[in-house]
Amino acid sequence: MKRIRTLFGVLGLLLLIGGSQSSFAETVKLDIGEWAPFTSENDQNGKIAEVLVKEAFKLEGYQVELNYYPWKRSYERVKLGQSDGTFPWFINSDRGDTQFFIISRESVIRDKEVFFYRKDRPFNWTTFEDLKKYSIGGVIGYSHISQLKRHGIQLETVANENQNYRKLMAGRLDAAPGSVVVGYQMIRSMFPKSQWDLITHHDKPLREADMFIFFSRQSPRSQELEAVFSNGMKKLKDSGRYSTILDQFLLAGSSE
Repeated sequence: MKRIRTLFGVLGLLLLIGGSQSSFAETVKLDIGEWAPFTSENDQNGKIAEVLVKEAFKLEGYQVELNYYPWKRSYERVKLGQSDGTFPWFINSDRGDTQFFIISRESVIRDKEVFFYRKDRPFNWTTFEDLKKYSIGGVIGYSHISQLKRHGIQLETVANENQNYRKLMAGRLDAAPGSVVVGYQMIRSMFPKSQWDLITHHDKPLREADMFIFFSRQSPRSQELEAVFSNGMKKLKDSGRYSTILDQFLLAGSSE
């Protein structure tokens, strides 16, 4: 009888360990930063990309744990294998993205990067050569840094995007590149309503492209997680749920 109790005790322990390992294997740790309306720690209407990623993984039976850091730190942490992945990112070959990460086959979301400028300080560009006469801001760690420097554009770099918009509003920059969606969201959150119309954007995009999840090549689960995410995201898009989520967030944002 004692042996039977011991056997059941061992079996129970093994089941407990196995269950906890299974639970761990089904949790994805992703590092992100503040970039509403795509990602935000506190703004509930600023989590479009977060919801899309969570729902894609959920369709495949995985749960997501999000950790918020400055963007450059998130990038470096995943690069070193301290977290499973980070999103949403444009692919930048100059930064070595394909060398350090396995990039998701399915995109998270598409975005357009433009130049913001003050309406009372005329700004226009057709070629990169046109930009050389302007004072242009840049954000350390963002892909527009290498893109613009490759064309000989001198940049006034800052640690975060907020600083760029403050300098722009104060007339200390002629233009600053940024997401057409995120830029206006930041302007509305940073400045009083009376100042919102002082800044506009140039219609010519600096870039328009998809953004992806970067999975760490240092993680033994990177291939698995990429396949899981891309399969789930494809299902989300094919079902129509992806479009519904986008519409819900855009409607919430426009009603504020």
